[in-house]
Amino acid sequence: IALANSVTVVGARKATGYGLEVAASIGREVAAAGLNVISGMALGIDGAVHRGALERGPTVAVLGCGADRPYPVTHSRLYRQILDRGLILSELPPGADAWRWSFPARNRIMAALSGMTVVVEAAWRSGSLITAEMASDAGRDVGAVPGPVTAGAAAGTNELISSGAALIRGGQDVLDRMLGPGAGQPLFGPEITRREA
Repeated sequence: IALANSVTVVGARKATGYGLEVAASIGREVAAAGLNVISGMALGIDGAVHRGALERGPTVAVLGCGADRPYPVTHSRLYRQILDRGLILSELPPGADAWRWSFPARNRIMAALSGMTVVVEAAWRSGSLITAEMASDAGRDVGAVPGPVTAGAAAGTNELISSGAALIRGGQDVLDRMLGPGAGQPLFGPEITRREA
């Protein structure tokens, strides 16, 4: 996994429909451009990111338990899909249980593996904000998806943007930051492409 072509995308477990839609879209667009999409396979945003990425390519899940155990159990099918078409990572030995401390520990790995960490949704006190802080401390780029100023689920991401994180509206904003402006876009518009075909 190379920093220059890997993006970590994280967010709230109790995600809104808006957050899930944006997360899946970012996963799809970033994977379609050939970048590694990294997340933690948690409920909510993480799961949506992995599923979106799997529609277009592989994805990487970093677990807070042994790599041989799907966690949460409700993501057993997603775990198998990632195992078949992507990569499951953990610093813990096989069979190890998930503990409260193991998730912040896992977050530092996700932040370290990529050139950019994007937070899709996060409340004021959120593990996703810890991941963003770790990424920033490691000199990595940090981005966040904006949300309504009245929404608790967007309080953390809006604060990140206010503090200087890149504003991320979708996968193209991630690709622009990682690969340069316009990366991943067709050279010609759809009408020209259809005529040529």
